Formats: sequence, C-alpha cells, structure tokens
Amino acid sequence: RIFCSRCYLSQPDRWQHHDPDLFHALQTLLSENQDRKVSHIENTGLLENTRFFSQVVPDEKSERDNWTKALLTQSEGSDLVFLDPDNGFEIKSVTYGRKRSSKFLYWREAEALWQAGHSLLIYQHFIRENRQKFIQRMLKTLKQHCPGATVEAFSTSHVVFLMALQSEHKEHHSNIQNTVQSNWAEQIWHWDVEENEQEDFSPCTVSASDVEPYHWGTTDNLHSIGWHLLKKDDLSVIEEQVPAGSGEVRHFHSD
Repeated sequence: RIFCSRCYLSQPDRWQHHDPDLFHALQTLLSENQDRKVSHIENTGLLENTRFFSQVVPDEKSERDNWTKALLTQSEGSDLVFLDPDNGFEIKSVTYGRKRSSKFLYWREAEALWQAGHSLLIYQHFIRENRQKFIQRMLKTLKQHCPGATVEAFSTSHVVFLMALQSEHKEHHSNIQNTVQSNWAEQIWHWDVEENEQEDFSPCTVSASDVEPYHWGTTDNLHSIGWHLLKKDDLSVIEEQVPAGSGEVRHFHSD
C-alpha cells in the first residue's frame, strides 16, 4: 500500500470539518512549500502564544545534557510543553547517550520539565503490544514520573499522545477533553488511566524484530548483536547473534 502524506488535502469533505482553520492553513502552507518542514509552521503564526525549540537532538551524552538545559531555558514561562520524539519514550535497549538515543525522550527529561512546573503533551509511537494495555501502562508510568499529575491519552489509528496536567492547569481538563471529542470524533480517542486494572499475565509473543538491538563484544568480536526480549528483576531473556568462529567467555550477571 502506498502512503500519501498529503492526500487529506484533496479530501476536504472528510477532514475539513474537524478544524476548518487548521485545514485551510495547512492547505495554503503546503501548496506554497513542497518540502515538509516544521519551520514552515513556526513562521505562519498559526499557533498563537507558542514558542518553538528547534535545536536538533544529539546522541552524545554531554551534548544531550546541554540540549536539555537549553530546552528548560527556552520553555520558561510556558504552561504546556509539547515534545515530539521520533519514536516516543526511551526503551531499555537504547540507553541515554548511545547511538540512536536521539530518537527517544528519556524519563529524566520529562521529570525535569514537570518539576519546572510545565504540563506535558508527548508523542508516542505504538509498539507491538495490545494498544489498550500499552496506553494504560504508559499512563501509569507517566503518573509515576509526574507526581500529582492528571494523566490521560489521545490516540489515533497509528500513534498516541500522552498528557500530564499540573494541578494549576486541571481547570482546563474538561475543555480539552470535550473539544477533542466533539471536533475529532471517530478520529481521535480519549483514554483515562484505569486505576484498578488487574495485572495481565496472559502469554504474548515477542521477537528480535520487536525490540531495539544492541552491539557488544571484545575487540575481536565487535559485531555481536543482542536483543533483550524480556527484562525483569527476576528474569532476563536475550537473543544473541555471534559471528561464526566467535564465542562467549563463561560469565555471570549480577545486580
């Protein structure tokens, strides 16, 4: 199936009624600019009372630390910070400061913004997990990292947006929820956290294609690859690929 990123512009009967002002603005903007760049939005004034932070996210740890400090400085005085990482929140196989870490938002960064008094809206890509369970898991984790937050999610067919509201912003909660549900019915779905949901122990299937790989090995074995299929306090399952003629030295893992 061919993906068309602009086809909605030729389907006004289907999309225009959700937000006419936004639809016409995007239609005009993309007719004038063939390349898709966020900077085009920044220059339109379409989003009022909004500041943009456009520094490219680096991989290297010290550079990422400086990027976070700059983000905190730029966001001072803002009620809401929207974060749009390529993939969403961090995963265990890509640690902070390593290659490809720029594709993820790390919980330490969300915590820093929360502690600075900002409410948060965060893009999250779906993974190969039951979506309802995934959303509930992410909402509960978000609540743990943002103490006192009102948390909820808004999902489409492909992605989910996680929101954490500061106590002083809770007065806007009903208006946000009602606006999304009335304007974007059947396109965006609203989710509250299920506080009393029982933990599910039903079996699931996971493979190396579902998780991020990591590279390991000695100087003579640099091309070994591992995939953490399961990583819990009491059990770890790893699939590994080791070049022909190579091998591991017997060793033990400990906390």
